[in-house]
Amino acid sequence: METSSLQIGLIQLSRQTKRFIAITADATIIVTALAGTLLLVHQQNPGMLFERPALFLAAVAVAIPVFTQQGLYRAIIRFIGTRMVFAVLRSVTLVALALVAVGFWLGQDPPSIIISTALIFWAFALLGIVGGRFAMRIYLMRQRLPGERVAIYGAGEAGAHLVAALAGGNQFVPVALCPARRQA
Repeated sequence: METSSLQIGLIQLSRQTKRFIAITADATIIVTALAGTLLLVHQQNPGMLFERPALFLAAVAVAIPVFTQQGLYRAIIRFIGTRMVFAVLRSVTLVALALVAVGFWLGQDPPSIIISTALIFWAFALLGIVGGRFAMRIYLMRQRLPGERVAIYGAGEAGAHLVAALAGGNQFVPVALCPARRQA
């Protein structure tokens, strides 16, 4: 699969444009996660979404500065890793705690509903933010590698050495490592 012109265009965007896209995507994910959570907690009553605009505003108003402070808009999507996952974990936890505070301040729901909402929102937002970044990373890094695709069975220490050896050439591209089954 060749690198598309869209992939190249996205990679070549200015840093500010990429940051704007990331902030817009994060705000959309936060709003969607909160809407999905509220629909789930309040038994799919869409009318109640319009009764809590302060909750949506607070979620986005807290999330973007927290994400910025945690460095989520400095990282280059193509090179993100586990450090980003922990930064998102911290950030989404802070946003969920802020939602608890706003929920208690508004007083529209009992404490059990407020806490349930925050926990479900936390899971949805974490999945959306991390998943979105990794999906974009996979899309941007997707390209056709030269060579025949191979799977290595019995990928112990020797399998790792074989992958390292194959990485030096372009005849074979390891795409899967399958551990050998132990016979009892």
